[in-house]
Amino acid sequence: MTINVTQSLMNWSNTVASNTTNFREFVSRWTDLFSLSGWVNTNASGSINTASVAATGNNVIAGYQVWRFNDTLHNNGFPVYVKVEYGAGAVSSGTNSSAGLWISAGFRHDGTASISETGVNGVGSTPRGVGFYVIGDPSTRRTLRFCCISGSDAVGIMGEDSTSTNNSAFSVERTKDSNGNSTNEGVVVSYMNTHGGWFRTSHMLYSYSTSSYIPVEDTIPNYILSNGHAAYGNDVTLGMFIPILSSSFGYPSRMLGIVNGSSLTQNTTHILNLFGTSSVYFIHSSTGPNDTARGRVDTNSGNFRWIMRYE
Repeated sequence: MTINVTQSLMNWSNTVASNTTNFREFVSRWTDLFSLSGWVNTNASGSINTASVAATGNNVIAGYQVWRFNDTLHNNGFPVYVKVEYGAGAVSSGTNSSAGLWISAGFRHDGTASISETGVNGVGSTPRGVGFYVIGDPSTRRTLRFCCISGSDAVGIMGEDSTSTNNSAFSVERTKDSNGNSTNEGVVVSYMNTHGGWFRTSHMLYSYSTSSYIPVEDTIPNYILSNGHAAYGNDVTLGMFIPILSSSFGYPSRMLGIVNGSSLTQNTTHILNLFGTSSVYFIHSSTGPNDTARGRVDTNSGNFRWIMRYE
């Protein structure tokens, strides 16, 4: 099962925190994306009601959902639950607020709002990642892109298919081996908040079983990317994000990364080789990931574009 889905939001107007219709559509669209892509809604008690929810203020959570992976590993003793929280994310200027999407993952779920790595008290879940959907020109429709691979690994981009600098992205992915296959080691959550200008990656490992375990949070993205848009043999070097696990570096993500903007035609898909296999990737035109340049040492990093799995 490999699914990608795309949704278009209505024109947003002024303040999402006070525009109930727009905020409900934001929540409903993401709910549809997660469901259509193969994740399973646990229908946790207290889950958000998409028909009646309203944003209540800056950086305030309006409600949540708990989803689970739908893959072989989940069904064979290595579960992953993903908590998605919705709210008004931040004020960009004056009263012009943005919708927020908070992401966290855990290995246990008690049927309510709690996910955790060992029990039902919420201890040990990955730190919440914030993806802000920042309101811009109200005459422009926004696009939400989401891709789920085999019922587990997923990636999403929210924003405009344009040169907007406020397009955020996130991914939730099982750890990978040297061939790019999912392992039973753990799960990695990555997210880029382009409104605040920071990147976060966090992970959880099944081998940790004590409630005192605190997931490691990486604040600078790790990737390998050439300065120019062409590398040896005219191959394009993809900057897929590389997580730092508790003991060492993990293998690169198959879902989310960056590429030099002049390397490939933007706002379309490309068949690219990664881990020795061909996959379809979407190159976004947003310059949002330029904020990840904080993790680079060269001075030619102002031309980044999101690259996401999209097949």
